[in-house]
Amino acid sequence: MTVNFSNNKFNLREKLKELERPSIENLVTKDKNGVYIDTISGSTKLESIDKTYHHSSVQDVFIYDTSKDSDGGAWRKRTQNTSWYNETLGTATRGTRKEFPAVAVIVATVDDVIIYDGDDPDLPMWMIFESGHSGNAWENYYLGRGTGFSFNPDVTGVAMLNATLVVVKDGGDVGNYTEAYTEIDFLSDDALHRDSSSASRMNRNIFNRNGTAGGYYPDNTLGSLRDYDMQSVVMTVLPNAQIDTATGLPIPTVVVSTGGGSCVIHPDGVFDFNDSLGSTRPVTSTVIRGNDIVHWNINNGTIQQFFDALTSSADSTSKVKYNYSVGGGHGTCENITALLRNSGNGPYHIATRDSKSIATGAQSGMSVFVDGIDRDIVNNNPSIFDTRVAYITSEYNTGWMHGDIRGAFLISTDSRTVAGRELITNGTFDDHIGGWSLYNSVLSHQTDAIRVADNGSWSKAYQSFATEVGKTYSVKITIKTISGNAAFAYAGAQNPAQLSGNDTAIFSSITSTGTYYGLFTATNATSYIEVTSDSTSYVEYSEISVKEAVQDRSLKDEAFYYAGIGPTQFPVDNGADLVSFSGFSDSNYLRQPYHSGMDFGTGDMSVSFWMKIDGNISNTAYVYDRQGSSTTGNRHAIYLASGNNGSLFFYFYSGGGVETYATNLNSHKDKWVCYTCNRSNSGLVEIYMNGQLRGSAILAVKDLTNTIAETFIATRFSAQSSASQQSFALLKFSATIPTSEQIKQIYNDEKYLFQENAKALLYGSSNAITALGYDEVTDQLHVGTSSGRSDFQGLRRINNTTTAVTTAISAHDGLIVEH
Repeated sequence: MTVNFSNNKFNLREKLKELERPSIENLVTKDKNGVYIDTISGSTKLESIDKTYHHSSVQDVFIYDTSKDSDGGAWRKRTQNTSWYNETLGTATRGTRKEFPAVAVIVATVDDVIIYDGDDPDLPMWMIFESGHSGNAWENYYLGRGTGFSFNPDVTGVAMLNATLVVVKDGGDVGNYTEAYTEIDFLSDDALHRDSSSASRMNRNIFNRNGTAGGYYPDNTLGSLRDYDMQSVVMTVLPNAQIDTATGLPIPTVVVSTGGGSCVIHPDGVFDFNDSLGSTRPVTSTVIRGNDIVHWNINNGTIQQFFDALTSSADSTSKVKYNYSVGGGHGTCENITALLRNSGNGPYHIATRDSKSIATGAQSGMSVFVDGIDRDIVNNNPSIFDTRVAYITSEYNTGWMHGDIRGAFLISTDSRTVAGRELITNGTFDDHIGGWSLYNSVLSHQTDAIRVADNGSWSKAYQSFATEVGKTYSVKITIKTISGNAAFAYAGAQNPAQLSGNDTAIFSSITSTGTYYGLFTATNATSYIEVTSDSTSYVEYSEISVKEAVQDRSLKDEAFYYAGIGPTQFPVDNGADLVSFSGFSDSNYLRQPYHSGMDFGTGDMSVSFWMKIDGNISNTAYVYDRQGSSTTGNRHAIYLASGNNGSLFFYFYSGGGVETYATNLNSHKDKWVCYTCNRSNSGLVEIYMNGQLRGSAILAVKDLTNTIAETFIATRFSAQSSASQQSFALLKFSATIPTSEQIKQIYNDEKYLFQENAKALLYGSSNAITALGYDEVTDQLHVGTSSGRSDFQGLRRINNTTTAVTTAISAHDGLIVEH
């Protein structure tokens, strides 16, 4: 657990640490619960915390700032009559301070809840709540069962607000027990319990919390929860909340994640929220956004938003989902913006940034969402199109992808040149055919070629090479001679010498010589390329090349392949993570096979990209061109021209007519500029630079559908007018047009990735998110992985640690607690 507080940094970790580096720069001390504190403040004194309670592993952490309570924490001065204020101090389960801390660090272990005094830089223990242990009557413990019982539900989550501490347990594997949900009120000095069928109140008071509480009595007027398998808890105080007559404070509303959905608990009752698609809909993480709640639905992997859940007086299945795949989620009321979920099934984490924004994390990385304007619920109809999302992993940061995203390209942090990434050994056959194996074939070397001659069914030459699962690779094959029927090529995970099946077809039944391109996605760490000759024939191949493709970072996953050696990749500024793509020519560009997502028809479209122009524009240079082999096919493009000292053109063609709009570029040479080009279904065309509108016009609406078109980056379809003087990054296409305010915000967030030493990635090599925490005061998002904690301000990482985060992060006003 990492804590920044009073110019000190503390770390509480699960493993017991011995004293190390005992210097003024870094002092470490330990306690007996596997917790340690690490300060880098220069302090010369750090007293040991010596706890005598049993060892447990940490499950959750929570920073409770009483100044955020409804009375600003004034309740702390009204507790002198309580049992806990007057109990004996300095014991194994009670610290040396009577008054409740202004800032408390609450740690949930498997069996206990420990409250630390955050007012003290040494963070001493203030109070401990234990679960019942072997030989003790569990019903006398405020937290119920614990170590030593055959049925032992684990503590899974804690939260506190308005003097009320809520503790939840995972009872899913051990049975239905009253102590699954515990609510402890420090002002009224008592507690209550809830499970899936009943509720009760504890006898006696907090002083008797650990073994002498005197049991409980039923009080079913409190209401029960949907499920006793509880995984996390969050709290808020609603405007005009009911006042607790015993304490004088507004009663908090509590939301619990359970095995059957989310439960909202407030004075008017307990209400359930799930999608009704099954008898059990387990949820591990729920967050509050204004009056709405958002949770992970584990069984179908979607994020579901329940509108006005906190003010609802009934159970509900009305929701909006953030889609988890290209084809969308399940059910109704779907948000078009997709969740990054390329691999794995959890664990899942959510953090609320504000009422319009959330961050989510899974095994594949982090997604950060910002809602747009459209928030209507329309049953059986996707109704939310203007949300934006950024995917952040240890390998790439997409920047903002707006609305109905159709592709996100030129997004990388790998500064190696593409020319060094050839994966095939001896793919040009200059003087031999070494490196190639045969299957039912006769292989021979011809002049600068390999001949694959038939010697049985499906004669093949093949070679294996290393790949990364999930990445897309481009294949280039040049056929010199065909003698017989046809040529075929395949790529994938199957070994041609062992399996008769074929993998992804790069091409099939080719009867003409020439160069052919294709793509495949690796499903194994070892992949194969195989070229064949049909029966009673031979085929001569003069080039076989496989390289990593230019990935599509959207969930459309439609990559580009390289024509030529591919672009050069350099950091956008000294020390920056994000790299640019440059070095284009008429023979060195990027090309994408037909992709239906680039068919915008007569509808809305938006193209955004960052570009740096080196010097003056001396000739026509294309940013992209989407056209088929026919010069009369429907087409759209963006290009630069030398007129007016450089102009940017947005170009549309169909039905024999051209529509184009241009704006001047003179003030934007030799520096990174963010461009956004929009075409609406009404014909309005706009061009923005660095978030500012540079011009607009009403044009005739052209049909941009072309089912034989390819997309070219940095050149025209005919491989000319290349962008030889330009560098590019973050090229994105969407079928949703952002508003002017959204365009300005996207630019203002992304510009920080183009600065010197700008860090854009999760620290380390792991994409699996283990915890998320958001500090609403500093506006920083804290992301945990096995490599450490990454701290983000907007889209840029501003700090990181190197100690693995395993369970939870809580952050508030610069105080960061992690485990």
